[in-house]
Order: sequence, then C-alpha cells, then structure tokens
Amino acid sequence: MTKPKILIGDDQLDDSAQGRDLRTLFELVYRQQLQPFELAYTADPERFVELASSGEYHVLMIDLRWGSDLPTEGYSILDKVREYAPVRVLWTSESEEARMKGYEHGATHCIGKRPAPEELEQILSG
Repeated sequence: MTKPKILIGDDQLDDSAQGRDLRTLFELVYRQQLQPFELAYTADPERFVELASSGEYHVLMIDLRWGSDLPTEGYSILDKVREYAPVRVLWTSESEEARMKGYEHGATHCIGKRPAPEELEQILSG
C-alpha cells in the first residue's frame, strides 16, 4: 500500500541550505503526525499548481505570501487547486482575518505558520 501524499508549497522551503534546514526542522517537529505520509515540497507557485493537478496528493499545504509583499498569492493558488485534493490547508503568520479569507478561496483549514502538533494531527487524520 502506498502512503498518502502531502504537497507543501512555501517559498521558505526552497532548495537552499536554509530551506533544507527548515524542511528538516518541520519534519522533526511534526514527525509523529507526518509519519504515515510521503512529503513533497516546492517553492514555486506554478510548480505547486502543476503538481497538485496530478490529483495524487491527499493534502495540499499552501503558504499565503510566497515571498510577495502582498499576502494574496496563496489565495489565487487555492482558487486554482480547490478540486485537486480533499484537504487544502492555508498556513500563514498573517492575521486571523487573512486566515478566514482562505476559506472563501477553497481552503478546508486555515492555520498559523507553526501549528501545535495536535492541531496538525487533527487536520491530517480527519
């Protein structure tokens, strides 16, 4: 049986040394919650949409900013991928209002950038 897949899109999780360190830290902090999943990362919004459109991901985790000064790119990505996965998570360090707007764009969950492990587990398990 193949593991369900999570696609994580965030400009900070790129292939630079710092991006790799952040991915490693993310995987260490949430290892218990992520254990049953296969992870894929991309720091490119267009590549994210392309990968998501394959339909092979159970969970899409989408950053709001993607390196932009205006916190809107995540919304337009959500608009493009809303049909590709049953669980679509917008994560951001922006305001609660910005998170709530994510639901209008097709997010099933909107969370802070560093959720409690229990919060992530609840999203991924159900």
